[in-house]
Amino acid sequence: TNFYKGAPKGDKSRTWEGPLDSERFFDGRGIIVDEKYSAMASYKNGTPHGWWLWIDNYDVEDSWMGWVLFEDGEVTETEDLGFSSSSIESVDVLEDR
Repeated sequence: TNFYKGAPKGDKSRTWEGPLDSERFFDGRGIIVDEKYSAMASYKNGTPHGWWLWIDNYDVEDSWMGWVLFEDGEVTETEDLGFSSSSIESVDVLEDR
């Protein structure tokens, strides 16, 4: 297993920080950052597999944050964390808490 930090070949919109398998596919737990979301992600031989902690970027309309379960690349379950950055209209709201 090799550790990799950077953009996947041919993909300039996201980065991966985590292990690669012998064929240089994402494999194991790592951090993926895309132009629309960030996630603590889990892959098995290049395929999303396992629980991800998904956080949409604040500028995504109806942004969402929660757990996503992938099984062989398919989303099988999600769990909303009950907090949406779209519900916050200003930083002042956070500072008042």
